[in-house]
Amino acid sequence: MSYGTCKFCGCTDLDACVHPDVGSCVWVDDTHECCSHCVDFPGDPAVERPTDRVRMIRQYLCIQRNIILDIRKNRIGRRLKTIERS
Repeated sequence: MSYGTCKFCGCTDLDACVHPDVGSCVWVDDTHECCSHCVDFPGDPAVERPTDRVRMIRQYLCIQRNIILDIRKNRIGRRLKTIERS
């Protein structure tokens, strides 16, 4: 782990955990390896952690990719039907 990265959730100074009631996390040690939300709220689903954001972005991109693939399949299907009718 590099300096300034929480060893539990992976948050950094630029990408902190956020709790809806408390706000952003702070470092609880001098080595900057553990954030306050991992100490105070371990496993709390209300805390938005960087790993959660990465997972949500990946899911969003996967959904978008599937939508694009479906659109392409439909366009190709329509073109084939048009060619078959000709």
